[in-house]
Amino acid sequence: MIITDNMAWLVSIILALSLFLRVSLLNVVPPELFGDEIDVGYQAYSLLKTGKDLYGQILPTYIHSLSEWRAPLLMYATVPTVAAFGSNEWGVRLPSAIFGSLAPIILFLLVTETFKNWKLKIGICASIALAVMPWHVWYSRAAFETVLMLDLTMLGTLLFLKKRFSIGLLFLALAMYTYSTATLFIPLWILFLHFFTRTRPKILSLVLLAVILTPLIFNTISGRASARFELLSVFNSSEIFKNQQLRKDDTFLPIIWHNKFEYSARAFLNNYLRAFSTDFLFIRGDPVFRHSPQVTGQLLPLSAPFVVLGCGTWQNVNSGCGLSGCFWPLYQQPLQPTADITPPVCFL
Repeated sequence: MIITDNMAWLVSIILALSLFLRVSLLNVVPPELFGDEIDVGYQAYSLLKTGKDLYGQILPTYIHSLSEWRAPLLMYATVPTVAAFGSNEWGVRLPSAIFGSLAPIILFLLVTETFKNWKLKIGICASIALAVMPWHVWYSRAAFETVLMLDLTMLGTLLFLKKRFSIGLLFLALAMYTYSTATLFIPLWILFLHFFTRTRPKILSLVLLAVILTPLIFNTISGRASARFELLSVFNSSEIFKNQQLRKDDTFLPIIWHNKFEYSARAFLNNYLRAFSTDFLFIRGDPVFRHSPQVTGQLLPLSAPFVVLGCGTWQNVNSGCGLSGCFWPLYQQPLQPTADITPPVCFL
């Protein structure tokens, strides 16, 4: 891929815009650190001073936070900024702001690698769209793990498409140490990449992946990595149990039509479909207040016709590419927050 001087300047302007939207007034907007951010700051400070988390684990592969077990990568990434700025808004939020600012550039490289036709123009448009996208700007201005997860996922995918399988799998494996739901999404994504690029995994890549994921597998078996999912899972919701009890009587029919499986499946399907609703995408956004400003959707309303146009022309524009016409990632992605008791939640 040849990038002209004009294209390089345009990418630089996009990076500057992305930095401005995510770094300016970072200590003011959002107005204060919320609970998870405070936990990140304390854990990073403890790792900086002692090499242990708050509960005394030495260089933990899963961190015991103030209320639950959490994936550790963001805490480790926050150590340098906490050392430089202290455990304040700048020290805690700056890593996410930097990772978020780099995301449009990574997306530009990924799009130009993926598309065969009009790839530079599409890459620039995609990069600008992500740079100003409300949900990404919002998440980048707080210590949310999902911003780092998105960067690592895109980098791993980019390197995989460039046939740098070992390094690509390294980034994808590290993504699973950013947020608990990544342990569901990333393995499916790796299988998808192997299937649609028609590549066979090499022994070295598999060994590297196994070594990196061994601590995560141990933490999953021990219940640490799955604790948050069990806490917020729709399958363990007390609301579902309460509805089931209200419809319970002495006859056999309610057990058939109103049971835990039926309620859980209905909630799962409703949550999944809501992720594609216009209210979530273009009007109000994420119902959780700290995840959305509540004045616009996860996407700008102006982008609605372009989303439809893009989906309709994907096949023609991307003809000849191994990933051509594949909407499986679009349909698969909402599976992560769908199992939450308060979705749709914008995580990617």
